[in-house]
Order: sequence, then C-alpha cells, then structure tokens
Amino acid sequence: MLNTITVEAGTRKNQFCLYWQDDDGNGSEFICTVYGFDNACRVANGISVEQAEYVKTPGSNPFEEVA
Repeated sequence: MLNTITVEAGTRKNQFCLYWQDDDGNGSEFICTVYGFDNACRVANGISVEQAEYVKTPGSNPFEEVA
C-alpha cells in the first residue's frame, strides 16, 4: 500500500522529485518534478490531503549553502 509521499532532491539545483512509497520507503512510483524546496513541500502536502498518510521531506533544503 503506497501511503507516503516522499520529496527527494533531483539531479539539478532546486529540482525535487515527488514519489509515492509505502511506509518502509519501498515501491517508489514517480509523481512529478517540482522546482524549489518550498514549492515541493507545498505540492506534496497538497497531494497528500485525503490521499496519503505521511509526507517525508528533507529537514532542510539540501541545495542551500550553509554559511
């Protein structure tokens, strides 16, 4: 049962891929590509309403430079 939407960093800067997964992180099915970390989180949360139990995102933007 795919009950999780996962946001993962893509291959280009500020590109994020959304996937359906089960709660163990297996059985990935690609949903879409979104540009911008905040946008990706918003899209994942929007899709999850009434459709997914969990949303997994990185703790912070992996493309952001730390000073």
